[in-house]
Amino acid sequence: MQLSTSTAQLSADSSSADTWQRYGAAPAILEAVKQWETARTADAFSPSVRVALRDNDREFHLATVGINQWDLYEEHITRFVHTNGQVAATQIQFQNPYSAQPLQWTVCSTAKEPVAVLTLEIDGESVVVLRSCSLPPGGNLKYKGENYASITDATWREVGRVPVKADADQVGVGPHRAQLTASLRPGASLRVELRTLGWVDRIRSPGGTAK
Repeated sequence: MQLSTSTAQLSADSSSADTWQRYGAAPAILEAVKQWETARTADAFSPSVRVALRDNDREFHLATVGINQWDLYEEHITRFVHTNGQVAATQIQFQNPYSAQPLQWTVCSTAKEPVAVLTLEIDGESVVVLRSCSLPPGGNLKYKGENYASITDATWREVGRVPVKADADQVGVGPHRAQLTASLRPGASLRVELRTLGWVDRIRSPGGTAK
């Protein structure tokens, strides 16, 4: 099982301890670790769930919904990289094995200069267009299902927002197509993570009560 906060947030060097301190993702990561540990020590995971969590090829997300209560989701994640050595657009196929939902995604830049032109399309329709503002050097573009995507700097601190066409971002069960168009300088790349969630279970400690 891979603990999910956002693996993209640690892509710079996921094995480096100071990454947690240097990057604004650290508070969210530490809070996620705390919630997983709280659920574990509260004996909230059933035997069947514990078996699933031991599978290192699967990724899960834990969302707090009350005192000693959590919703457990399994994640399906597709990752790809767009580099300056490719044509202007990178296109991939991905699957949503779960029910219809907003596609969550993150674009992480390795560029040492701003990325001023970027477009993400889902199934041939533009979801976000970055033109009037730019992605900072080493910055990120993160979407979690709202009507906007957050623009962050290299430390994952929000510095701006860009509108997202939410209806175009909806994905039903089955295959889909994503296309990223961006102009990059030599040596730069954009790392993209596409994410959908499948609800697994409402879990609680034996003493927990429904909310």
